[in-house]
Amino acid sequence: FRKEYIVTDAIKGWLDSDYMNDNTEQNFINLIIYQGKVLYALECLVPEADDSIKTGYSSKQIEWVFENEQNIWKVIIDNNLLFSNKPKQYLKFINDGNTTSGFPKEAPAKLGGFIGWQIVRAYMKRHEGMPLETLFQINDGKTILNESGYKPSKN
Repeated sequence: FRKEYIVTDAIKGWLDSDYMNDNTEQNFINLIIYQGKVLYALECLVPEADDSIKTGYSSKQIEWVFENEQNIWKVIIDNNLLFSNKPKQYLKFINDGNTTSGFPKEAPAKLGGFIGWQIVRAYMKRHEGMPLETLFQINDGKTILNESGYKPSKN
C-alpha cells in the first residue's frame, strides 16, 4: 500500500482480470509460467520500475534469487514439482509469504514465480517481437518451457 507500487499493482490486477485463465489445468508449470508472464509484462510496460517493485522482494532478496537461480531450479527438478498437479507439493513456491520453507531465511516467497519469469524471458528472447497479448494467449506452460531453451544461470 505504498505509492511506488500503485502502477505495478494496477497492471497486475488488470492482467489477472483479463488474462488469468481459470480453464487452464492447475499445475505447477502453468502457475509459475503465468506468474512469470505477469513479471515479464511489468518489465516491458514499466521498464523504469525496479525489480524489487515488480516482484515485491527486497533488494537483498532480488540479489539472493539471482545468485541462487540454479539451486532453486535443482530443488524443483529433484522434487518432481515441474509438472505436479498436487498443490500440497508446490504451493510453498507459489503463495505469498515472508520466505519459502525449506530454503534459507534469505529466500523470499514466490520462488516459482521468479523461475517462471526467467523461463518467460528466455522464451521471449527466442520469440522476439511477439506481442504481450499473444504471449498471454498461450495457456500451456509446458509449451513455453519447451520452446524457451531455459537453463538457469550458473553462479
